[in-house]
Amino acid sequence: MKILQYLIILYFVIFSCTKNIVDNSSKVEQIKISENIFSTTDIKINIVAKNEIDDEIIFLIKGIYKGKIVGFQIKVNKVFEKEIAVSYPLVFSNIGKETDNFVKAFTEILKQKMQVHKIPQNFTFECYNQNRRKVDLTSKDVLILKIVSTEKTKDDIEFFLMINTNEDYIVISEKDSNFRKGIINIFSGNK
Repeated sequence: MKILQYLIILYFVIFSCTKNIVDNSSKVEQIKISENIFSTTDIKINIVAKNEIDDEIIFLIKGIYKGKIVGFQIKVNKVFEKEIAVSYPLVFSNIGKETDNFVKAFTEILKQKMQVHKIPQNFTFECYNQNRRKVDLTSKDVLILKIVSTEKTKDDIEFFLMINTNEDYIVISEKDSNFRKGIINIFSGNK
């Protein structure tokens, strides 16, 4: 009996140490989609959790689209200097079924056809601070990033990402609808 108790305690200790970010499901809400006069699309999704590690911050992003939970994780620097010519890494991480749902929803929202090969576990983009001032994501602030691909792809990729730590949400914004195919291709593993 004592061995079973020790195994149960060991399980909870290991599980609690490996989970690096706590999901606050009460913040999961319907994603908001808007289209402007230039026919580009904005997608607003809540930040449900965040975790600081060294000089980086990890955001868990989740929302609901057509009754399914969609989501992913991003990792960025905590602090962005004001120079717009400085490139920073942004790592997109697959969190399983919710990321599969996000890629399918994203494809539908952008009115694209998807050929899923295998959604990458992680992929890195280059991002550039568009605020023209220093931004610290550990405080209540808003950061606008221009995102480009670091990998060689069939199609060009460029879009914007706004991270609002004041109200805990992100907005993915198209720069131009001509980049849709490339964005969907990289998210679906079809580079």
